[in-house]
Amino acid sequence: MTDQIERLETASSRLDIDPGNGAVIRSFHIRKEGAWTAALAPSRPSGQPDPTKSACFVMLPWCNRLSAGGVFGANGLHPIAPNWPTTPFPVHGIGWLSAWSVSHRTSKTLSLRLSHDAADPYAFDASMNFSLHPAGFDLVVKIMNTGDHRLPFGIGFHPYFPRSPDLRLMFAARHVALFDDRGLPFPMAPVAKELDFSRGAALGGKALSALYSDAPTVYIEDATTGFRCRLSSRGCAGTQIWAPEAEPYFCVEPVSHLVDDFSYRESSRGHMLSPGGVVKASLSISSD
Repeated sequence: MTDQIERLETASSRLDIDPGNGAVIRSFHIRKEGAWTAALAPSRPSGQPDPTKSACFVMLPWCNRLSAGGVFGANGLHPIAPNWPTTPFPVHGIGWLSAWSVSHRTSKTLSLRLSHDAADPYAFDASMNFSLHPAGFDLVVKIMNTGDHRLPFGIGFHPYFPRSPDLRLMFAARHVALFDDRGLPFPMAPVAKELDFSRGAALGGKALSALYSDAPTVYIEDATTGFRCRLSSRGCAGTQIWAPEAEPYFCVEPVSHLVDDFSYRESSRGHMLSPGGVVKASLSISSD
């Protein structure tokens, strides 16, 4: 892997992307009143490439953890080896740990490609297309199944946002699932009052790990800095809010399938791609 950073820039926005190390976003800044403000939490020092210390990474061809140790395809369970030292389960897919290549770029756009043919069990071609505009950026991700088997495919986005005691979130969702200490979800249930952000509520410094159904648009407001932004997604079935206690960041993660769906035969069926099939999802982050 390499450390060549690709910068997209306008007069009021700046996006740094690291194709060679998982195609992660290293930083995203917006210029307000002459000063640059971090709209995503900048990469944290790690001493070596680490997507979990970046500003954002993409999850594909599956999202989050697989408690079955693999995915259910048309021919049964396909084992996948654990791929990250802090969990015994395969997590977050393949793209975040791969070197992507640049296929096209301008001052405000960047297209990346990844071909994975290890058949472990996945074989696919994936693309990321970044477009920067004065107030934010758009990211479109596509995957094509280039293998010989029908398998479930998914896409997720894992941006990190700066956090302060005066941070507020607003989004609408009908159901929510909390997580156990293994990072696996309990069954979905109607949103309880203490987990309801539909009219806006403080996140502050409290710990939260919850998967919400729907929630295609999330509004973020930081009263300390006056910063506001809107996150919106397409092609996603839910949004996970992950706010670890005592950390200076939190995450809003749109995902095309619910966490651990591919570990079960029934819930993986709706996400199957035949050879040559394509799945697509997109993320937009804009500052108000």
